[in-house]
Amino acid sequence: MTSKRKEVFEDAQSLDKFQIQRLTLTARRDVIFSRMQDLYNRSLNVADDDSERELFLYGMMSIERLHSDFNDIVEQLNIVELTLDPKYKVNYQSLNSFEDMYCRCKFIHDKFQSVSNQPETMISNVNSQLF
Repeated sequence: MTSKRKEVFEDAQSLDKFQIQRLTLTARRDVIFSRMQDLYNRSLNVADDDSERELFLYGMMSIERLHSDFNDIVEQLNIVELTLDPKYKVNYQSLNSFEDMYCRCKFIHDKFQSVSNQPETMISNVNSQLF
C-alpha cells in the first residue's frame, strides 16, 4: 500500500460511523443541489435555446426523485448532526433555496407542456409571456 493510500485509510479508520455518515450525506446533498441548480439554470433559457430546452426536459424526468431525495438527506443529516452534537441547531435553510428552484422548474415545465401542442405562433407568444 502506498503511503498516501495508507494515510487515507488511517484517516478513515479514525472516523466514527456518524462522522462517515455526515460526510457521505453532505456529499450527496451537494450533488443533488448542484443537479437542481443546473436544471434551474436551464429553465431560464428554454424559450430561446433548443438544446437547453431539450436538456431541461431530460432533467425534468428525475426532478421528483431529486426533490424527495434532497428532503430525505437533509432530514438524515440533521439527525446525524444532533447525534454528534446534541447542542447542534437543526437547520433546514437549504430546503428554502432548493424548493424555490424546484417550484420554478415545475412551473416552467408545466407552462411549456401546456403550450407544446399548440401552433408555433401561439408557442412564441406564450414564450414571450413566460419570460
